[in-house]
Amino acid sequence: MRQTIRGHAEARWLPSRHRYALFRLYAYLRLLRARPEPKEVALFIDRDQSAGEQFGVSVWILLMVFCFVAGELFEPWPLPLAFAAAVPVTIVLIEIPLYAVGLLLPLVRVPIERHVAMIDAAYLLLIFIGALVYARSESWLSFVAWQFLGIVMLNVVAAAIVFLLRGSIARLERRFASEG
Repeated sequence: MRQTIRGHAEARWLPSRHRYALFRLYAYLRLLRARPEPKEVALFIDRDQSAGEQFGVSVWILLMVFCFVAGELFEPWPLPLAFAAAVPVTIVLIEIPLYAVGLLLPLVRVPIERHVAMIDAAYLLLIFIGALVYARSESWLSFVAWQFLGIVMLNVVAAAIVFLLRGSIARLERRFASEG
């Protein structure tokens, strides 16, 4: 359900404006402590409207792919040179899942409103597989892989907490819906 909340700047902390559980939990905790901020604002309530979350996760995914490219494709090279060479390769490789999944989705009749979620899931699945491969390696990529797996586990824990708080979150969000 998409809606617009008007006149409440603190609505930027509504958990429904975030996609990932860690961000949803953080937003919920911020909203509990937020003071009413009556301002002339209109906030669109949609999971993809949180710029900080979207940018942060995008940069994180880009850095993960960058590390995997530098460590795998340019392994024999000195690390600074491998990092420099990995930049253009990463820029090209990061686009491949976007186009591949984007071209496949209409063929399997996925509704267009689900495309962002499916592309997101494809990226995370590919990086998760890469992290599982490198988690047991003896290279520096092991640290990169375990960092990713650790953050995924934190998100799973946050998802469980958000699930347990779903009633409280729904009541809080209904309050904004009735006032907006």
